[in-house]
Amino acid sequence: MKAKVLDRPILFYDDLCRYCRQQAALVRAGDVKEKLSILGFSDPLFREFLADMPEEERLASMHVVDTRGRVHSAGAAVVVLLSLNPKTRRQGWLARLVPSVRRKIDREYRKLADRRSELSAKVDDAEPTTVRPRWTKLDL
Repeated sequence: MKAKVLDRPILFYDDLCRYCRQQAALVRAGDVKEKLSILGFSDPLFREFLADMPEEERLASMHVVDTRGRVHSAGAAVVVLLSLNPKTRRQGWLARLVPSVRRKIDREYRKLADRRSELSAKVDDAEPTTVRPRWTKLDL
């Protein structure tokens, strides 16, 4: 029997939010080796991968689904993103190792997420960023 698994993590972001679209475009620009899929909340895979999460929580922050299917939200998603980028891998490693750094990242993320509307009014608009996931077939 063959099972489909992700070959790279997926970043899910609010593609109706102007600020979030801009940030997703920046993440994409820094992901030169395409180590990340990027999909908006409007993509059907968003509901599929986060089906067990209450809708209010699902829409409150970005999420990264890793290749094992684990969901990392808000500041924890930032730590995953830092770990994937060669330029910020060290900061990601530090955040995973030191709880106070993780808590600070989460606090700062929450502050920005709570101001999305205000920040959206201050940034140039960007087209939604989409990098489709790739799948690997495994023999079970």
